[in-house]
Amino acid sequence: MAKKMMVLLIAVIFTLVVFNNYAWCQYYKSGSELVRLWRAYQLVESHKATQSEIIDGVMFMGYMEGVADALRDKFNRPPHVTTSQLCNIAGKYLDAHPNEWHENGADLVMRSLQDAFPKKR
Repeated sequence: MAKKMMVLLIAVIFTLVVFNNYAWCQYYKSGSELVRLWRAYQLVESHKATQSEIIDGVMFMGYMEGVADALRDKFNRPPHVTTSQLCNIAGKYLDAHPNEWHENGADLVMRSLQDAFPKKR
């Protein structure tokens, strides 16, 4: 019975990962929440983060990769770009556009990545 539950759990996780789309990116409904995570990420990078800030910083990293993956056809990400670079691109965009913090977080990340890596036509 335990083996069946483990297989079912793995199947559910696999399905969630494989069939990820833009809707999953909208977990953080506003840029304000992303700004909070961005600030935590900066503290992690400077080695001054508390345990909860480390968790938030890692969540920011995962969110950046998730949005970048889900929206990969909207911009031209070079193969050598790291997660850290994605975080810094999006974070600097958030810092530069506080008037947009009320908007959807995934939209803000998409704009920052489109600015940094325009899609070639």
